[in-house]
Amino acid sequence: MLRKLLSPEAEVTRSLFRMKQRNLYKAGWVRVDGEDKCVIDSNTLVAERIEEWENIRRANAVALPSFDEDGEEGEPEFVSGIEGEEIDALFSDGEGSGNVIKAGDMPAPDFSEMQAEAEAEAERILAEAKAQALDITAQAKRDADIERANAVEEGMKQGYDEGYARGFAEADDMKRELAERKRQLEAEYDEMLENLEPRFIETITDVYSHIFGVDLMDNRDILVHLIDSTLRKVESSKTFIVHVSADDYPHVNMQKQTLVEGAVAGRGIIEIIEDIALSKGDCLIETDGGIFDCGVGTQLEELTKKLRVLSYEKV
Repeated sequence: MLRKLLSPEAEVTRSLFRMKQRNLYKAGWVRVDGEDKCVIDSNTLVAERIEEWENIRRANAVALPSFDEDGEEGEPEFVSGIEGEEIDALFSDGEGSGNVIKAGDMPAPDFSEMQAEAEAEAERILAEAKAQALDITAQAKRDADIERANAVEEGMKQGYDEGYARGFAEADDMKRELAERKRQLEAEYDEMLENLEPRFIETITDVYSHIFGVDLMDNRDILVHLIDSTLRKVESSKTFIVHVSADDYPHVNMQKQTLVEGAVAGRGIIEIIEDIALSKGDCLIETDGGIFDCGVGTQLEELTKKLRVLSYEKV
């Protein structure tokens, strides 16, 4: 039977694969204290074992039979190389101890304890994350409340300032409007007063002219009083000729003696003359110094003129 050995590299790879399946552990499965750690120099150890294995292979090659052309079924048969146990022996120091960690030397990992620790760590991290999130949320809410309060206060202050300024401006405008309105009313009042005085005088003169023209004209004693008052004012005259209307002549002539005794008092001579050119209430007195008009109508006209002049005088 034809048998063929694998190369040393293939045999080593095959053996390492088997060792990986039996003796390989993940880092998370093993807990090692810092003082128990050791460094394994596998490269030097493997090189030494390969050299020993090569010497054994050469010795076995001399003892192997050659190819048989008439072998079973006429095909060469593959001969396996060194078994896994032999490869394992390469990595052993002959006494079962060395730098290679075997599966039998390690305790079995406690997966339930590892899972519990992982869950506890996850819960701790989650709790810390939740606490941080709550702190961040609370701080953000406090900051937002502060910003909102500041914004409200600033808005109220700004609104108060704007409202105060607007109200002050409106009050100032109203003050100016009221002052202008007052000035206009005073001007209108002065104008009305100026226009009212002449109209008032006209009305008064119309009233007493009507009254005097009706009542006073009929009251002949008033005419006698006017004649007496005028005679008393004339001083440098010896002759007084009084002209009256035909209607007033009888009554005035009856009062001649009274006028002589009172107004003239012996200073001159009084003569009463009926003048057809005069109307009722009219009277002209001729003296050495001139002619005096003391009729009722003339006196009313002079009074009206004086009132009108007074109405136009400014205080």
